[in-house]
Amino acid sequence: MRSAMRLGWCSVATRSALLGFILAALLGACGGGGNGHGDGGDAGDGDGGGGDGKARWVKPDGYASVTFFVDDTANQTYSGGALEWKGSFVYDEQTNIITFDASWGAEQGPYPPLYDDGPISEGGHEMVGAVAGDHIFSAEVYVKASGSGDQEFQYGVINEFDNWIWEGPNGKFVLPRDSTERIAAPGYFIHAFGTYDLIVKLDTAKLNSGFLPFDPAVDKIYLKGTMNSWDKRQLLDNGQKGDAAAGDGIYTYHHAENLGPHDGLLYAGQHVQFVFLIGDLEYKRGDALSDGVSAFTNCDGPTDFAEVPVFLEPESRGKIKNTTVIVCEGGGGVALNSVVPSSGPPEGGTAVSVYGSGFAAGARVSFGGTDSTGVTVKSATQIDCTTPAHAPGPVTVRVTNPDGSFAELASGFSFGSGERPEILFVEPGMGPTSGGTRVKITGRRFAQGATVSFGGAAATAVAFTSPVEISCTTPAHAIGKVPVTVTNPGNLSATFPDGFEYVEGGVLRLERVSPAFGSTKGGDTVTVLGSGFASGAQVEFGGIAATAIVVQNAGSIQCQTPAHAEGSVSVRVINPDLQEATLPNGFSYQKPAVDWAILQYPLSLALTAGEASPTIYCRVYESGVTEGAGPGAGILAQAGFGPVGSDPAGGGWSFSDMSFNSGCGDCGNNDEYQGQITIANPGAYDYACRFSMDSGDTWVVADGNGTMDGYASINAGKASVETAGAFRVRSVTPPAGTILGGTLLTVSGDGFESGAAVQIDGQALSTTFVDAHTLRATTPAHAPGPVTVAVKNPSNDTAELANGFSYVLRLAAGRPVIDGAIDTASGTDWAAPFLAGENAAGSNWGENFADRLYLAFDDTNLYLGIAGKVEPANALVAYLDVDFGTQAGVRDMNTLFDNDGALDNTISSICNASAAGFGAEFAAGSKGMSSVEGGMVADAGLRRIAAPASPGDFWWVDGAIVKCGSEAVEMALPWQSLLGGPLPSGGRQLALFVRLLNQDGQYRSNDTLPEDSADTGGPTGQSCNVSRVFVFEAR
Repeated sequence: MRSAMRLGWCSVATRSALLGFILAALLGACGGGGNGHGDGGDAGDGDGGGGDGKARWVKPDGYASVTFFVDDTANQTYSGGALEWKGSFVYDEQTNIITFDASWGAEQGPYPPLYDDGPISEGGHEMVGAVAGDHIFSAEVYVKASGSGDQEFQYGVINEFDNWIWEGPNGKFVLPRDSTERIAAPGYFIHAFGTYDLIVKLDTAKLNSGFLPFDPAVDKIYLKGTMNSWDKRQLLDNGQKGDAAAGDGIYTYHHAENLGPHDGLLYAGQHVQFVFLIGDLEYKRGDALSDGVSAFTNCDGPTDFAEVPVFLEPESRGKIKNTTVIVCEGGGGVALNSVVPSSGPPEGGTAVSVYGSGFAAGARVSFGGTDSTGVTVKSATQIDCTTPAHAPGPVTVRVTNPDGSFAELASGFSFGSGERPEILFVEPGMGPTSGGTRVKITGRRFAQGATVSFGGAAATAVAFTSPVEISCTTPAHAIGKVPVTVTNPGNLSATFPDGFEYVEGGVLRLERVSPAFGSTKGGDTVTVLGSGFASGAQVEFGGIAATAIVVQNAGSIQCQTPAHAEGSVSVRVINPDLQEATLPNGFSYQKPAVDWAILQYPLSLALTAGEASPTIYCRVYESGVTEGAGPGAGILAQAGFGPVGSDPAGGGWSFSDMSFNSGCGDCGNNDEYQGQITIANPGAYDYACRFSMDSGDTWVVADGNGTMDGYASINAGKASVETAGAFRVRSVTPPAGTILGGTLLTVSGDGFESGAAVQIDGQALSTTFVDAHTLRATTPAHAPGPVTVAVKNPSNDTAELANGFSYVLRLAAGRPVIDGAIDTASGTDWAAPFLAGENAAGSNWGENFADRLYLAFDDTNLYLGIAGKVEPANALVAYLDVDFGTQAGVRDMNTLFDNDGALDNTISSICNASAAGFGAEFAAGSKGMSSVEGGMVADAGLRRIAAPASPGDFWWVDGAIVKCGSEAVEMALPWQSLLGGPLPSGGRQLALFVRLLNQDGQYRSNDTLPEDSADTGGPTGQSCNVSRVFVFEAR
């Protein structure tokens, strides 16, 4: 259906006159004429490029626009902003611009939210022609087309719970080269709920051998799938909620008893994909497993369930397969979705329209078993009729075709006085099993005298506040989620599935906040650690509510700090049951300062007095500010110089403003600024850059090592200033090369004499004299790191350029053979100089060890070779920081809790990196010496562990190779996977450490790479303090 949308909108009957209007406006009624602006996004066409002046955004010149919609008219369960258009792009909310990104913006977001508030030209967020309030949610965004070729974008849809709701292969649209037209990305129709039910069972006596032994006392069973928006539901072998018999080892999912806020019964022909989880580990070996899985649907009647085939079908990306059933394949065919209006008087006579699909001429409609009158089959999707008389109360509506096929809608119509209520929110949504929680229910059409029940138990102290609000006190109930029902007089009711959760009361306490400091402007992401946290808990800093609160588990809450004055404040957590705990002085507010900055390039300058320097580049990162396109708001950047060894905050330094560099192609989440310095007097100087977030009141000074360890003169840029014509070294090209030597250097400067020799760290090189300004020489082998390049003339005069060249771990030719064996002797595998470090302490874990680490890179991959071995229950894990210095990744692995895969469970370890500047974005490794070659398996591979991945749901990154032999683990990690593109020309500063861990990451060996005397191994609960990491430059 979706693949034909752009061509078929004008060739089939429209879903409604309203939808037909929108589509006609989009495509110029398929005739291309329209108002004359059907393909250009010109002024006056409602795209924000002109019109009546109310537009929310303005489309930039030279940009195309793309429209997309989600049609929820059939079910009407979503509200504006609840859906987001997620795809192979990054989105800037300020400008409404998307930028192509094949890595889906590292899946970070934000993505364009979809609204139902009218078009951009009218002050809304929607596409041209949209109508507010029609339950068709849309967006129109702007995009700059490539000048080199067409670009294919892929996309889908997520809901407010970040659950993927798109069914079928990813959507696609093509942005033609240099296009400035409006492009209609095929939209998504949320199918109307059907009338069919589903039962799925897992017989634990028939589990795949890889999931044995199974212990029902320990291993929990869950199911998630497309039928419930991939929301994980726990199953119990307790003889309830569709489970046939308690304790028989068969776990049952009954769909009708597990409906969420956007779920309904199923329609004929629906493909339902699902996956079981056992002990939070997905029931997969690559693809989903079907051992012990069976499924049943009720195509022949409401209570007549028959078994249907379970097969494997590719998920939306097409890379792995999920277990799948087809509901009523080849049968059923009738679906009943809604009755409008849905209530009327007991004496009957109400004219109603019945909506669904598969209606045939001659169909009958009954209400509670009584046939209606005046039946007119308007189409295959609509029947008009008149209700019969019936006793008060809700009834089942049934449509029966002449061939006997039928569909039913339980409680589809209510006979009685008044209106059917509607529940929108239940607050709080959690409370103790003892009851007594005061709850506010918000909705519509509540009536005086309404009653409330929780899981069938009547609430007390029900108070009618208004037609949109009722308050009450919860009754006692067993632990678990229950439906909340409001019933108006006349038996007209509404039910909110899983509207309230009963929990056991726990001991609420706060331990610490990580990090424990942040900016007075707020917006810092922190983790509150403790115990007894409940879903829906609130957090306050100094009495001000935090935002973006995510209760990760009972011991961890992630949130964003509010703005507050400078100083220490108390942190308070309040659970939904009103339990609270306070941590005095738990967080310290500091004046706003950028998170990280660095003097990027060059690190040395040879200047002529009074002349402007070459361009100096500096980068800065500030969370929530620098990630988007354009310069981050409120950042002031300056470059300056002063006497060698002096403090930039003191006297003697001169600073000038820098400008934003819009042409930085590899800056990622950083912003880059450019500027020059002019030094009037000859001599030696330090230079650096500085950044402010408060108009210059507070400065952060950046040297060539970044700001995580503060400013140090030794790491500052070094400027040598001479009078015109003086002997000096100005630059070295290329600025970096392999540690193996053999890089041909061009040394530029002034005053070179015939016979001059280039020196590296005092070692003279064979030198070719070109002219007084140019020398050429070839580098010798050298340890990694920056070196001083000097030129010595025959007259014995010497000129130096500090940090003029950097030795890096780049391969000179060929690459290591990734086969699980490390060979340094043959010359065809690893070269000995690429030994990054070794651990001489010896292992205290018997046959498990990690002795040496080899490290190298080329333009395609980062290569790791670990001389080591683990037994089946243990793992070797490398934690990798791809932007060392920003500290933007994960430092404390205790905050991770993903255990959906064996390696994921290990990565969620007790390791805490205290090394300054380190924050891991990725982890790679192998459990039990398992291998993977370019695919995705549970026991080995590459995982993204930092945002946009979540602490409880790592991203499995495709394309990495992890190969294990008898006593080695080798890895090839693509730059495309690590950086979202090729290795940037300006290089990257990276860091990593390796640990040998047990299967759940709670024990570790004394083997550490690099060798770390602060971490000698220890038991569960004892933190793994990582004080040393390998830091290396890749360029």
